[in-house]
Order: sequence, then C-alpha cells, then structure tokens
Amino acid sequence: MTQPSIYCSGCSVIDDSGIRTIGTSRAWEDDQDGPAAIKRAQVLGQPYMAFGKLNLPDKLAFSAASLVLNECSVRDPENTGIFLGIPFGSCSTDLLYRQSVEQGSPSPALFSATLPSSPIADIAIYYKFKGPDAVFPGGDSPLLSAIERAQHLLQRGKLTGALVIFVEETAGNPPGNGYRPPFASAVYFEAGGTVPEAFPEFSYHLTKKTEPSECTFSDDRSLATVLLDLLHRKKSSRIAVPVCGFKGYISLHYT
Repeated sequence: MTQPSIYCSGCSVIDDSGIRTIGTSRAWEDDQDGPAAIKRAQVLGQPYMAFGKLNLPDKLAFSAASLVLNECSVRDPENTGIFLGIPFGSCSTDLLYRQSVEQGSPSPALFSATLPSSPIADIAIYYKFKGPDAVFPGGDSPLLSAIERAQHLLQRGKLTGALVIFVEETAGNPPGNGYRPPFASAVYFEAGGTVPEAFPEFSYHLTKKTEPSECTFSDDRSLATVLLDLLHRKKSSRIAVPVCGFKGYISLHYT
C-alpha cells in the first residue's frame, strides 16, 4: 500500500528572544522577562479563563500549540493526535507541589499537573483533538522521538493530523550552573491528498550513518529553530540528524 504524503503546515518557537511562527516574529514586551511571562493575548485571540492557572510547562505547550493552530487549518480534529517531547517530564511541577506539601497547603492544581502528559490535556480539550497521544519524557532526543512516532502513525493512516510539541523548562534552577531559559516549540503535520504548494513534504529517514545534508543541529532546541527558519524561508533542505540512535536525515521538499 502506498504511504500518504506528509506535509508540514505550521511551526512555532517560544524562546528568550521572543515569539515566532512561520509568518510572524515578535520580541518580548518591556514588562516581560522571557517565556515565563507569556500572555494569553499573545497566543490566543479569545478569552481562556484557564490560561492563567496553568503551570509553566502546560502554559508553554498550550501557547506553542495555539500559535501554530492560529496559522493552519486542522482538517479532522477527531483524527488528530498530540505528541509531546519533554526532557524533564513534570519535574518542575513536582518540585513546586512538594513545596506546597511542605508548607502545609498541598495544591490540588499542582497535583493534577504532576504527570509528564499534563501539557497535552488542555490542548486536546480546547481544540477537541481525539486522536492517539504519546509523551516522551527524557532520552537522547524527546523531540525526534515525538516526530518519529507521529510520522509512523500518519504513514499508516492512523491519523490525518499530528501536533508535535517540545517543552523544556527547569523552574527552580537559578541562572548559572547550566541553566537554560524556558523553551517551547510546536509543529503541525498532515497526511493524505496532494501536498499544497505552500507547504513542504516532510520525511524523517533513519539510516546507519549521518547522511550528507545542507544543515544540522546540536539539540532539540536547535532542531526546532532550524525547522522554523527553513519553513519561514520556504527552503527545501536536508537536515542531518547526528543524535545517537536517530542517525539519518530530515527532508523538507517544496514542489
């Protein structure tokens, strides 16, 4: 059976420099100190009461997803899945919940978010996605793991759409000692039919060695940034995958 074509129609990055999608780029406002201060109005055009109550990993995931879904059309929400790469799982929320317990006032809101899968819940409910989900906490490349699983299910016709999210957040770790600011990214893939001219056909190929390519990346953050840059420039390219266990290349091809 011929496998359906997969194309990428949306991408976002939230980092210490600002908020970016394929079509937009905004620096942080003067009163904002990076991703931790992101506002609902910057990612969503209508009120959403739960936004301010979300813990930071969940808020970043929801924000990255909303930025992407604002710019692309989801053909079939009931057959759209969410795939989350989250290197530290729910560690930052676990620590905050432990603090609330030690202070004698256990937080029900924090307790409900002490699962690595927590960031998926609000996205699935708000956007009515009912496809299979998967979470990849830790490992050499949680983002690549999420992309690989999404591609597998799209190619086999188990899904028509896949939202891949990456969130890295280490609340409680002060600057210095390897601290990195919070980071989030989302990419939306669709399968089936003719690939629209405005979007590239996407494929991830596993090989026994790193393949010759036009560009590469050093970690999941830089992979997300490279993808967004190529999509913004509408540039066909091969991205070398140097990560142990994931060697091969990612192809973006505009027709």
